[in-house]
Amino acid sequence: MPEKRKPYEEGSLSLIDIVTIAIDNLKTLSESGKISDKLIAFSLVLFILILGLDISYWLGSMTGITPNEPFLFAIIFAVSMIFSFIGSIGYGAILESVSNLPTNKIEPLRIGVMTLFTDLSLAIIGTLFWIKLLVNASAIILGAPIITILIAGFIGFPAPTEDKTVKPKQLREILGGLASIITIVNFIIWLCAIAIRTI
Repeated sequence: MPEKRKPYEEGSLSLIDIVTIAIDNLKTLSESGKISDKLIAFSLVLFILILGLDISYWLGSMTGITPNEPFLFAIIFAVSMIFSFIGSIGYGAILESVSNLPTNKIEPLRIGVMTLFTDLSLAIIGTLFWIKLLVNASAIILGAPIITILIAGFIGFPAPTEDKTVKPKQLREILGGLASIITIVNFIIWLCAIAIRTI
């Protein structure tokens, strides 16, 4: 068997290399057919966006650059996303590890995704309208999916959901009925917040 090629040379790991590793991890999870892997992939995408927005706010607060200066703020956001991708490596590792604790891993992961979708709304509104309380709250809520899974390991769920293989387009099958509705509601909130901010 040929030796697996590493995305970097020994002793020369750079920020770009780390981001590449994070993207590869996310790609592997998203390409998996298992519901649990796709839910973890959803969680990671949401984590990256939320943390990226939060870091953008914090950096903007330190430098005096706000969304009122779109070009400069876009640069800050790009830099923030690099650190967010790096953070997702540790977050994903913890999430994958704790998700194996409960007998039914699907429902806790779905609850976590629902929480993160709503959390992203807080991060978007907090960043667009420069509301510190919402941004800081969104950063704290990032830990909710992990806590939810840990709690589920103790209380359990009455009817375990099968971690079956699904097609990528079966979004409702992946997220579940309630999470699908919450996703749509939050998507509308994002559009409204962006529209109001740009008016």
